[in-house]
This record gives sequence, structure tokens and C-alpha cells, in this order.
Amino acid sequence: MVALFAALGLVAGTACSSTVMRSASDDTEMRAGGDEASTAALEETTPEGTSTETSTGAEGSGTKGAVKTGAAGTTGGTAGRGGSSGGGSTGTGSGGGTGGGGGGGAGGGIAMSKGITDTTIHLGFPYADATAYNAAATGLGGNATFQGVDDPKGVQQAVIDWFNANGGIRGRKIVPVWHELKVSNAVTKEGRVRDAQTACATYTEDNKVFAYLGSGQWTEDNIVECGIRTKTVQVDMWSVRTGVWLSDKRFGEAGPYYYSLNGMSTERRERAVVESLARQGFFTPGARVGLLIEDAPSIRQGVANALKPALAARGVNVVTEAVYPDIIESPWDTYVLQFQTNTVTHVLFSASTSLSWPTLLFMRAAENQTWRPKYGIDGLPGIWLLDNAPKDQLRNTRGVAWVPGYLGETYGPVSDRDATCREIMKKKAYPETLGSPFCDYLFFLKDGLERADALTPAGLAA
Repeated sequence: MVALFAALGLVAGTACSSTVMRSASDDTEMRAGGDEASTAALEETTPEGTSTETSTGAEGSGTKGAVKTGAAGTTGGTAGRGGSSGGGSTGTGSGGGTGGGGGGGAGGGIAMSKGITDTTIHLGFPYADATAYNAAATGLGGNATFQGVDDPKGVQQAVIDWFNANGGIRGRKIVPVWHELKVSNAVTKEGRVRDAQTACATYTEDNKVFAYLGSGQWTEDNIVECGIRTKTVQVDMWSVRTGVWLSDKRFGEAGPYYYSLNGMSTERRERAVVESLARQGFFTPGARVGLLIEDAPSIRQGVANALKPALAARGVNVVTEAVYPDIIESPWDTYVLQFQTNTVTHVLFSASTSLSWPTLLFMRAAENQTWRPKYGIDGLPGIWLLDNAPKDQLRNTRGVAWVPGYLGETYGPVSDRDATCREIMKKKAYPETLGSPFCDYLFFLKDGLERADALTPAGLAA
């Protein structure tokens, strides 16, 4: 089984293709450590404010998401902006053919942004040393197999090579600009801020890229501010994404410089989680809820604007809350004691820059005190949590997810493009879904720029 290193959201390529939003239907059972008695339900949900539809075009068929929130929300799988996060799928999960070229050739007097010439487009790619990250996870008390391969840079290069052999982007060859994620920076907030600063300098000062792909190691807003300040496009994904969450307000501020291809704003996440947990019967009569909230501006905005109102609208009794300063270095034992003192029966986690560690560390602290409440989480910790959390803590856990693969489940191609990307991986003897986020990144830019009137962030956004 290819397990993703979700511990810090550091994935530079995962075994899941986060490309299609699934509609809410049947629950999927999560099993902990092979113990059939230790289960938690995971519902795959389409977040409130979005819908899915299937379309068939000349070049193939696929599922596309229609964003219905935000003044500048878009359809056809394009990531959201202007106060709305990306609703549906794009790239691998979208319909359409697999060929390159099209959309106008090089040159021709078209306006071009930094990072683009008549023949090339420079794009930023983070990568990591798999062995070092696995050692770091073990050192922090986790068990992980990062990416399932030892060469994440090679995975990305294989995808780049295929695109360049099939017309590139708007007839331009993709030139990668690499940033190595340092494991020494991963385990503290200060280190993650520092790594994002270094990446920003690599992409916008030492080099001039048109766009860069996010990384889960970048949990703070400074990486988003980098794109805004330097007018450089940042593309995030749920399987290869910055840990930082954006509220509706922050999405609007980021304008044409930030895209989350299959994510959502904090407000939409909170409403979706509450709605789905309610459908699953999580909020039983008399439930006394304790909230665990990460101390980040966009996350706290989501809690204030959506999580608390959604709970109040359903008559759910929130009896206490804890705001933790960091995903690792926080007093989890103290929070457990606080929740016990307030006779909490249900623990609910807000959005988090890395939900895996807060969930795991809180559960371990609770187990140390032999306290076993019910938990409501989103599905992002997935297989990491199942492999590492105390089984007795998982028995009463319910989850919500909107991307496939986080429980290690397998699934077939969701589109022609997904099938193409899987073939790229197979030819390199990599797990077949490992390249999906990179295909999505490049297909998104390709689709946007090949129909743009200008090869600029504004042209991509138009």
C-alpha cells in the first residue's frame, strides 16, 4: 500500500488523484489497523455551494464542478477566486482530450508575463527527500511511507517531459525551477515560514517563474502573500497543497494570483463538515461539543463566519473551545483536561494547516488520560491517522472527505486525462496515481493559457 505522508501535509506527490468532487451518498468505512471493531465512517461530500455535472465534448467526457459562491466564481472546473474557492475538478479530473498544442502558437505579438518567452514557460516545483521526511515522521511518533518512491523530483520530471513532448503550454517548453523542501524546517512554525520565504526567493528573485505549485510544508500565509506581492500565480491542490487555508475574504484579496484546484475556503469547509456530520447522525441529542481551532486568521474567520453559525442553526451546544498555536507544538494534554472538565462528549476540529498532527496528538493525549469522546474530522488525515492513532480513539470517529484515495482505496481513471497520467507513471514504474497532482497543475495552466488573450495572470484569470 502506498501511504501518503499526510503528517505535515508535505506531500509533493501522493497516491491519490484529487481531481473530482464526489457527491454525498453512501458512507465509506475506515478500518483502523486491521481491527474490524475499530471503525470510523467517512462520507464523501460535495461542499455546500457547489454542484457536479457530467459533460461530454468532442474530446471526451468527464466531471466538472460548478462553483456557485463568490462574485467571481467560475464554472467548468476552474479554481475559484474573488471570494470563492475552487469548486470542482480541473486538469486530470476534467473532461477533454490528452493532446498538446492548440490555443495559439508561440509569439504572435501576444502580451507575456515574466517567466514566459516565445519558446519557454518557467514554472516552480517543490520537491523533497523522501527518506528524510520518513525519518522526521518517525521521530515525531508517526509511521509514514512518503510518496511510495524515493525520487519525487523524478515523478514531476516525467510529467513535465510528457507535456513537453505533446506541445508544452501554448507551444512553449516547460522549464522547471526546483525548490528542495528541507526536513529541518518542517517540524516548527518558524521553520515552515523560513522555507516558504526561501521558496519565494527561488521562484521570484533568483528566477522568474510564471507560476509555482504549493507545498504542504508552507503552512503560513506568507507564501500566499509572496504570490500577491510579486504578481506570481500560485496553484494549490489537496494532494499537493500549501497547508495554509484561505477564507472567503483572503481569496478575494489574492485575486488572480491564487488558485485552489479542488479545495475550498474555510467558510465552505466548515459548513460542509457540519452538514455532512449532521447527515451521519454525529450530533446526537444532548451532545456537548468542544472545538479545537487553529490560530490562523483565515481559519478563525471560517470558524466565526461559518462553523459556529452552522452548529447554532442545528441547535448544537458548544460548551468550550481551545485555540492551539501550532499543529505540533501545542499543549494537547491541557486541552484534553479542559474538555474533560467541561464534560465534552463530541470533539470537532476546525480546518487546519495540517489536520493530521493535531488530530493524532490530541487523540494520543486523550488516550493517555483514558478519555474517549466522539470525534468529527475531515478526511484529510486519512490513512495516516488509521496507521498511527490509538484504536480506541478511532472507534467513535466520523469523517467527511471530498477527494478520493485518502484511505488508501484504489479506483480507476476518472477521465481520459487521468488515464494518460497513469500511463506516464506506469512507464516509469511509479504508482499509477502518483503523478496526478502534477498533471492537474499543468493541465490547468495549459487549458487557461491556451485560450487566454494574454499570457499573464490576468489573462489566465479572464
